[in-house]
Amino acid sequence: MPQLLPTDLHSMVRARANELGTVDFLARRKNQRLREMWCAAMSGLGYEQNFGPCEIDIGFEDEQKDYDFLLILQGQAPLPFQVTEALDPDRRRQQEYLSLGKDAVDAQIDALPNLGSGYSAQRLHEVVSAKAAKRYAGASNLHLLVYLNIRAGQVTWTALSSAVEESARSFASVWVVTDRLLACVYGGRQWVGALHWRQIAGVA
Repeated sequence: MPQLLPTDLHSMVRARANELGTVDFLARRKNQRLREMWCAAMSGLGYEQNFGPCEIDIGFEDEQKDYDFLLILQGQAPLPFQVTEALDPDRRRQQEYLSLGKDAVDAQIDALPNLGSGYSAQRLHEVVSAKAAKRYAGASNLHLLVYLNIRAGQVTWTALSSAVEESARSFASVWVVTDRLLACVYGGRQWVGALHWRQIAGVA
């Protein structure tokens, strides 16, 4: 797998997404790997900007491993991350974007009320619990990255961390990423400095 700086990976993914068009990038199942690469790039940018240098080791094809990418930090063994998404349960990404188009979907979502930290915490709990139930071999060394893609505002780190306190114990750590923010919501002593929300800058 190629080892890339987060900025290089983000630029590469953005260029490919522009070639495909927004709807194809967001909706087509064949572009799932590219969306995983976007999540990896965003988490890498957030880490690099807030904690220190890193690189992302990720393949262009899904190699059907338990992890989707490796986070490379100086002086440490590579950290395997699996990417997943917390989406509103009543949404169907492929159907809505292909039938309505991105602008119409965005308008619909914007018109809905933000549901707050309690809703976000419940969705995160459901996603992490479902992953824990799969009982991956070596899960205790696997890090989970959840793309929080739901209609919620003012989502507190405390609510998310409390929601996964039990289910996250199956994993080495659990992180949440959005298009602007990164946070470790479970990780023990190693990640105590990464707790709470951190801004991801320069990705507009």
